[in-house]
Amino acid sequence: MKLPDIPRTGASALSRSSLMLFVLVSTITVVMTGCSEGSHEFSGAVSDPPPVVQDFVLTNQHGDDFQMSTDSKDVSIIFFGYTLCPDVCPTTLSDMIKAKRALGADAARVSFIWITVDPERDTPQVLSQRIQVFDPEFVGLSGSRESLKEVWDDFGIVAERDDSQGSAAGYLISHTSNTFLVDRDMKNRVVFPFGTASDDIAADIAAILREQKE
Repeated sequence: MKLPDIPRTGASALSRSSLMLFVLVSTITVVMTGCSEGSHEFSGAVSDPPPVVQDFVLTNQHGDDFQMSTDSKDVSIIFFGYTLCPDVCPTTLSDMIKAKRALGADAARVSFIWITVDPERDTPQVLSQRIQVFDPEFVGLSGSRESLKEVWDDFGIVAERDDSQGSAAGYLISHTSNTFLVDRDMKNRVVFPFGTASDDIAADIAAILREQKE
């Protein structure tokens, strides 16, 4: 599923061509928001049928290969960002921590995966330091720009460098800020726009986990 939203990273607006890409992708994607499966009313956007995520191999924060298809968890929560992001990324990380806590024991069945949009600066070592601040059980993934671009494209992620802000970080990156719920069959089941309440995210995850037990 490709459901990009307008980035909210503190960087300037994306170029006209990128905005046209947002409109095009949104137009060709059929998404139902607030759909229900069984008795659960989803807060995120649900696609029916859910698209299958392409398998990928990236490098985790420990320097080891991480292959999506071999992850043993029942659900993966995937979000994109970068370590020097001033606003959206730390907020998303905090929301994921809250969602994880709300899941209780079921959190052990979930992988929380952060994929960088800034491979030049986000080495495994840098990601490791950042993740330790939030939750050391989260998975931080980096790699070559080419390998990451394939993943970004599969999820409809747009990331553009912005040097105009005069940031102490050197540059900012405007990027799509959605979070994705992928089940153990590699199906992209639910998309959470930035700002979705952590309790709602946890409830949607719990609904998919209940289904996975069946």
